Amino acid sequence: MAKHTIPPCPKCPYKLGQVKTTINPCPQCKLNDYNAYDRFISEPHKDTQQG
Repeated sequence: MAKHTIPPCPKCPYKLGQVKTTINPCPQCKLNDYNAYDRFISEPHKDTQQG
């Protein structure tokens, strides 16, 4: 039986603009069972605007 995962995209820090990346992580995230979402919420974020 196939695993059905509810996409967490609406509350993903990337989609909300809280995390910036050089490439869009969404396609790979979906292929890997939303692992980028899990990583984004579990790791502390660095402010990319700091010098």
